[in-house]
Amino acid sequence: MQERRSARSRSAWSGFVLGTCALVASGSVGFCAGGPCRDRLALDGYLELSKSARTAIERGLDLERQALESSDWDRLIAAARKQWTSAARSSKGCMLPHYLLGVSYFRTMLFDASKRWLENAVEGDAEFREAWIALARLRLTTREHDAALAASERAFALCGADPAAIEVRAHSLIRLDRLVDARQFLADLIAPVPTPDAWTQTVVDLRQELELAASGPNWIPKFVTETEHYRISTAVSQEFTAEIGHRVELIHQVYRMVFPEIEKPERKYEVWVYPDAESYRAAGAPEGSGGYYDRLFRRLVLYRFEPVARTFEVLQHEAFHQYLDDYLEVAPSWFNEGFGDYFGAFEHHRRGGKDFLRALPNRLRLSMARRIIQRDLYTPLPALMQMSQSQMYARAEIHYPQSWSLIWFLIEGGGSESQFAFSSSRRYVKVLKAYFQALRSGKNPIQAYERTFGRLDMKAIEKEWREFILALDPAAPDTR
Repeated sequence: MQERRSARSRSAWSGFVLGTCALVASGSVGFCAGGPCRDRLALDGYLELSKSARTAIERGLDLERQALESSDWDRLIAAARKQWTSAARSSKGCMLPHYLLGVSYFRTMLFDASKRWLENAVEGDAEFREAWIALARLRLTTREHDAALAASERAFALCGADPAAIEVRAHSLIRLDRLVDARQFLADLIAPVPTPDAWTQTVVDLRQELELAASGPNWIPKFVTETEHYRISTAVSQEFTAEIGHRVELIHQVYRMVFPEIEKPERKYEVWVYPDAESYRAAGAPEGSGGYYDRLFRRLVLYRFEPVARTFEVLQHEAFHQYLDDYLEVAPSWFNEGFGDYFGAFEHHRRGGKDFLRALPNRLRLSMARRIIQRDLYTPLPALMQMSQSQMYARAEIHYPQSWSLIWFLIEGGGSESQFAFSSSRRYVKVLKAYFQALRSGKNPIQAYERTFGRLDMKAIEKEWREFILALDPAAPDTR
């Protein structure tokens, strides 16, 4: 269960780093994913830099490459940035260290610093296409969609044969809901010579994604239900489609109890449910997933499980990612996945002819979290709450159950006479709400942590969390 960008986007940032490493080592500094611009030196003057500046750039690249494969991420990244900052100060005519710093800060969601360095890069070298691409991606992330389109158009003008330039321009149009313009842009492209393979595949993939977004899966028959907030399509039955609509509206009510109402686009949330795992995977679902949220097109995709109860658990988890996307463009991974698992475990009940959902511990996550704590395998809470998505995925078997257990502890721990678990009378819920509001105000995950949880005695909270989770019995019935 996960959020999904395209396969190309999920690896784009590590590709920037590793590709730049290879090109610096070979003496060709620029990183362009394909096409005739591949041979151009993106940074005039790099080879004229002092030996110490070139050495600092290369040492920084090596440190970041190590960081991508290491648990000692923070130290290695800080060391890499120190090298690049030194190089930036001594290499006024070469914008490569500015670019590398911008990409590095983006990876750790320090967006203000990323923007500053990337803007320096394009101001210093207006033809630095890689920096324009990175700046467009950053502006998409921070929801500056018009600025993202402007940067993407500049990148495309410099190197229209680069798949990354094509992709970021198409994505900018899509996020502005200019789907017709995006389709026309792709239709007007002419394959370059002599190496069109990567370019062609990018264009074909994007065209297929747009056509799928416009028409939906080619199911015969197709069953569609529209509710107050959702449009659900399945290939199972009209009854099943209606039940999906009923259940997702129930969990939507719970989301609204927890998260404040905001102004949202006038559109319904799209949900597609494939009839089985085989058809779901054949349609290009992320490997190993049971459902995902496609952030580019803002749709939720899953399949009908056996037993069907598992379908509703995945639905409630993934629909939270879809719901949260209206609030935060980049949610901290522990918060996003922890809450996804929290809502996924809500159980359906009926009383007095009325349906409702009730919070229960996620039994699978609880068992795993207890084992992690007992074996002292968990990540310290401050590190968990400030890590990037790539760090989260690096130890997913640890971080997912730990994130759920932390959310459960923060909501259920702290004591309260309130019947509503997310009441502010619970002392950690107050902090959790303040943390969310800091994120909503534009603070990045590290800044939001420092302004809220970072001011508390996290060692004491970590001890309380361990004791709270270990005291729970995964096999015991819930009697609340």
